[in-house]
Amino acid sequence: MSGFGALVVSSPLIPLVGVVAASIAIVPYRTAVLGPRMLFAMFAVVIGAMIASFKGYSPVTVNAGFLAGCIVISLWPLYYVMRARSAGATGDAVEIAPPFTGRWRCAAGGTLKELNHHVETPPQEYAYDFYVPNLMGWPGLPWARTTAGYLAYGKTVLAPVDGTIARVADGQPDGIPPRFAHEATQHPFGNHVVIEVGGAYLVLAHLKPGSITVKSGQRVHAGDPIAACGNSGRSTMPHVHVHLQRKAAVGKGKGVPLVFRDAAGRRVAPVTGDYLNA
Repeated sequence: MSGFGALVVSSPLIPLVGVVAASIAIVPYRTAVLGPRMLFAMFAVVIGAMIASFKGYSPVTVNAGFLAGCIVISLWPLYYVMRARSAGATGDAVEIAPPFTGRWRCAAGGTLKELNHHVETPPQEYAYDFYVPNLMGWPGLPWARTTAGYLAYGKTVLAPVDGTIARVADGQPDGIPPRFAHEATQHPFGNHVVIEVGGAYLVLAHLKPGSITVKSGQRVHAGDPIAACGNSGRSTMPHVHVHLQRKAAVGKGKGVPLVFRDAAGRRVAPVTGDYLNA
C-alpha cells in the first residue's frame, strides 16, 4: 500500500464512514427480529476496534478490520432476502393490483420471520407493509417524529380488487412515530377497510382517520380511491398494510398468499426491501 493509501485508511474518519455507510444500507431492513441482531453486531464491531486499538494494533489494521465488519453487516440482510426470493410465492396465490400508485417499497414481506414480522401470526402470514421511499430508500428521516415527516402519509389508498366492502373501521387516531397510539392495544389494525373477494377477505389497515370514503356493502372496483395512508393502530410509521384472510373478522382465520401485478405487467411477490411500481 502506498504511503498516501495507508494515510487514508488510517484516518480517524474511516470508522465514521463505515458506520454511516452501514446505517444507510440496513435502515430498510431494521425488522423486529433482524434489526436488534444487526445493532448488536455493529456494537460488537465498535468494541472490537476499540480493544484492538488499546492492544497496540496499527490504525491501518484496526480501520481495515472495522470496515470489513461494516461491510459484512451491510450485506447481512441480503442473505435473508435471497432466501426469501428463492422461496417465492405459492402457485395458488391470489393476484391483486397494488393498493396505490407510484413507487413504493416493501417494509415487511416474504416468508421469513427475519424479514416479515407477520409470518408467525396465521391470518397475516402472507401480509405486506409498504411505504413511499425517499432518494435513500428510507421511509423518512430516521429521526422524524411527525407523521408529515414520512412520504407515505396522506397518499391515496386504492381498492386493489373488484369486490364488496365487508367492513369499515374509522375514528382511531394516528400515532406519533416511532410510537403507536394508546388505542392500538385494543385496535391493532387502526382504521381499516375489508373487501370481500372470492370467498376471502382483503384487509387494508393503518389508514388515516377520517379519510375512508367507502361504506359497508358498497361495491368497489380495482383502482377506486378508498382512503389515505395513515399511522393508526399498531404502527410505528405511516404505511399501508395489506393481507388476505379466510374469515371476515379481522385478524382471524388462515392467511392466503398474495402477489401483485406491477406497472410492467409482472406477477411479483415482494420481500422486504423490494420496490413495487404501480
